[in-house]
Amino acid sequence: HSQVKNKIDWPNFMAQHDLIWEEIPLQWNEGAFTGNGQVGMMIYANMDDNRIDFHMGRQDVTDHRKAPNRKTSMGVKGAGLYDFSRLDIGRMVLRPVGKIQSASIRQDLWNAEVRGTIYTDLGEITFVAYTPYDRMLNIVEISSTEKKENIKVDYKSGWIPGNPISPRVLSKNSEKVNANYPLNPRPLITEGNDVSTCVQSLLAGGDYATVWAEKQLQSKKNESILYVAIANEIPAAGVSVKVATQTVKEAKPLNINEVKKTHRNWWHQYYKKSFISMPDVRMESFYWIQMYKMATCSRADGPALDLMGPFFKNTSWPGLWWNLNVQLTYWPFNTSNHLDIAENFIDLIDTHFEYMIENRSGKNLGDFAWATHNYWLYFKYKGDDEAIQNKWVPKAIEILKRYETKMIRNADNKIELTHMESPEYKGFKGFSNTNYNLAILRWVLNALIDSNKRFNTHAKDIVKWKNTLNDLIDYPVDENGLMIGSNQPVDMLSLIHISEPTRQDTRSRMPSCA
Repeated sequence: HSQVKNKIDWPNFMAQHDLIWEEIPLQWNEGAFTGNGQVGMMIYANMDDNRIDFHMGRQDVTDHRKAPNRKTSMGVKGAGLYDFSRLDIGRMVLRPVGKIQSASIRQDLWNAEVRGTIYTDLGEITFVAYTPYDRMLNIVEISSTEKKENIKVDYKSGWIPGNPISPRVLSKNSEKVNANYPLNPRPLITEGNDVSTCVQSLLAGGDYATVWAEKQLQSKKNESILYVAIANEIPAAGVSVKVATQTVKEAKPLNINEVKKTHRNWWHQYYKKSFISMPDVRMESFYWIQMYKMATCSRADGPALDLMGPFFKNTSWPGLWWNLNVQLTYWPFNTSNHLDIAENFIDLIDTHFEYMIENRSGKNLGDFAWATHNYWLYFKYKGDDEAIQNKWVPKAIEILKRYETKMIRNADNKIELTHMESPEYKGFKGFSNTNYNLAILRWVLNALIDSNKRFNTHAKDIVKWKNTLNDLIDYPVDENGLMIGSNQPVDMLSLIHISEPTRQDTRSRMPSCA
């Protein structure tokens, strides 16, 4: 009892877990980041061009090539990743007059801000960057002490639009792919005294837009505030720029301290729902960094979290991935008391269930079945048994029907599974009786039985489900324990030539929420 403390000095407690850069970040996977679950930015330097990049992102900016009347063609029959791929929005760049030499940057978790000082041969440029949770824009406050011949000199900011092409095309770099992939139009940039705009039209119709404005502070020289709003009103055309412009114009006149106060209050309440402490400070820091990351990447009214969140990067995986990524990403939301910002996953399954079950009923059925475990788990943590009965049970029955098409009886009258995948193991190769699928199938059957006992439904089916459980083959094992499947050990060294080079996994993901 004497060890329990409920008076927490939150600013100091969280400060010990801040991310700190003593060397300047030079690329996406080294950058500092802010976000509100829909829009965000990744911050790093381009030393060759002597600039700091604030790489902007918005999570629902995707192509919609097979669905001209919708925001995305995901879920449309015949549509593939090239049709609904994430698209690069662009970056706001800060250009000092002097040559960048080094930097010190701190990711303030408690206030959800990035504070940095850029050291040049002419002085220092400091910035504070954040993404207000209640506004679809990024804000960067900038101050400079740079001088040349003892006279203050002005830094410059500018916009570099992103290439509106599926990054999967860029990463594959295949002439055949490029020949079959007509390019979206070039962006239209308009510079103005009040606001500047970048409108990106798409072949499928509609457009998304970025609008920015720089507010010079009258009280002090060499200080300004950058406002960068991103709107996506696809499939409508000509609307996004109006929405983004309105977002900037509403924010610009406001007292910046009031904007920050509202922003910080949201984050402070968010963290207080998840307090734990650990004797291992390194693991404790990891936990709180993940808590920060989760809310930068997910919000209830936003899209389901993909591999990048609002932090765009050119990658071969520019979207949702179902073979373990979305499943692992959503586990922490339940245990950390943040079901509210995981609602987008429930919407994803509800909206696209028919599409997913139709397209993931082959060797990869286990991936989607596992995703529905997250769906079930969400309602289990919520204590909503009626939702499990009314929403999850019908989906689980459909998945079970797909598993039944892969069941065969062996000579001992035991049920075996035909060749199916085990994710991230030897590509897309299938193995008989994969433990991955046997475990998921057993869970589906047991969860269906438990769910229907309370509501006294599907009585005849319960008998059948119990018989299936009883007749399922045991998990394949060898001297090392569980195998991948029958006749397939986990150990691959005995299966490949010792001199054969192994391919490293070079996929680029957002900093993992798992």
